[in-house]
Amino acid sequence: MARLIAVSDEAYDKLKRLKNDASFSKAILRLIEKPAKPSLLDVINSWDNKEREVLANDIESVYKKRKKWKMKRVDI
Repeated sequence: MARLIAVSDEAYDKLKRLKNDASFSKAILRLIEKPAKPSLLDVINSWDNKEREVLANDIESVYKKRKKWKMKRVDI
């Protein structure tokens, strides 16, 4: 049996992003059954596009800088 519930626009938008191709019911059940600690992917998926873009740019920047690093042998 289907039920009607009301959620804020913000809650709807976040749930819509998290559900991927699943139904809203399946997405809600999946979220309820998850352990208390969310995975890193769940956290990142809950961010808006701007926040994810900042993270992607930061990761890319570190990756480019890392390519320029030179290893040096150190005797201890």
